[in-house]
Amino acid sequence: MGENKEAIRNYKQCIQTLSNIESYHAALICIYPFYCGALADEKLYGDLKDATERWQQIRHIYKEKLGVSEECLSKSPNYVYFCLVRAIVLIEEHRVSEALKILSGAERITRNRSDYVRRDVLYRMAELYINEGDYQKALHYNSMADSCRSLLLHYMGDQLRVVRQRADIYFRMGNCEKTAVILRSVMDSVDERNLIETRNQLNELNAHYQIDRLRQEQQQDKEHTIYAFFTLVIVCMLLLVAVVVFFMHRIHKKNAQLLVVLDRSKESTRMKDSFVKHISHELRTPLHIITGFSQVMANPDYSLSTEARKDVVKRITDNTQLITSLINELLELSDEESRHNYAPDDEIDVKRVCDEMIRQLEQADKGRLQVHYRIDVDDDFMIHNNLVGLKKILWHLGNNSLKFTENGSV
Repeated sequence: MGENKEAIRNYKQCIQTLSNIESYHAALICIYPFYCGALADEKLYGDLKDATERWQQIRHIYKEKLGVSEECLSKSPNYVYFCLVRAIVLIEEHRVSEALKILSGAERITRNRSDYVRRDVLYRMAELYINEGDYQKALHYNSMADSCRSLLLHYMGDQLRVVRQRADIYFRMGNCEKTAVILRSVMDSVDERNLIETRNQLNELNAHYQIDRLRQEQQQDKEHTIYAFFTLVIVCMLLLVAVVVFFMHRIHKKNAQLLVVLDRSKESTRMKDSFVKHISHELRTPLHIITGFSQVMANPDYSLSTEARKDVVKRITDNTQLITSLINELLELSDEESRHNYAPDDEIDVKRVCDEMIRQLEQADKGRLQVHYRIDVDDDFMIHNNLVGLKKILWHLGNNSLKFTENGSV
């Protein structure tokens, strides 16, 4: 019943929409049979009467628009349904003769048919005769309606209605035995129908279940694929970030090393420049002395005593040795840059080396200054280094101290 009410509301809305469009009269004619059928099932006879009158008006409009005759239009199934619904309204108004006339006309139209349309007409005529108490005619039309059974395989519910009508006729005629047999067959048919419907519903539910399961599996596979894809993307991104961080760290480390090397190179260059300036100054003084004394000795205008000549030669010799020493320092500086001649592979006795260097400095100074040194290690203290490089460092340190000290001690 609830379905009919919902259908009635939908049909009303559809009819109201289509009624405002002139070109949809044909569609309205097709809708009214279903609308009126739902009203009849709900026994809304007042609405059914209004619907049939509106239906009749649309039929006339449609007939005039197409220019067809009433006879041609009356052969359509819609007209038969109109007759059936109109007969129901007339019966409710106790206008039986008019209802019988309309149904008889519908029966003549469907006489050459054996489908559900004719069955409905015959069923309504049997119903009319039941209400009039003419059970023989009612049974006659019911049997004719039942003869359409072979073509009504898809309308089992309507066929059962015809069988129930026959049982009602026999009951009204007082034939309870036939009524019982018919009702038993109705029950068997209902059970069979319910069994078939249940089986169909189960098959449909199983099909829906299988479809839902497959859809769910597909959805899960899709989600797994998406998760795997995003996981792979994340892993790739993490690997990319790790590689970038690794190379950035290496670049930063290399840059730091290059900065240290650059600082050392700058410091080395600065020390070289300072050393060259110092050596240039140191070379200029002995060269000037050698040049001056050479000019004195070469000039015939100067007469030098033997002692003076020996002193000049000695000074030239000393300054020549000084120049030679400075040049050796430059060569040592060049050798030091290569780092090949100063491998720290020697076991050095620190006290012995210091004593040796002090003796050499005292000999070079020739007693001009007093040389003192203090060492705070054991007599057998040893270090692992380059002996030649260490001696040169100690010699230069001591020699510079002697050179820039005028008197006293070092």
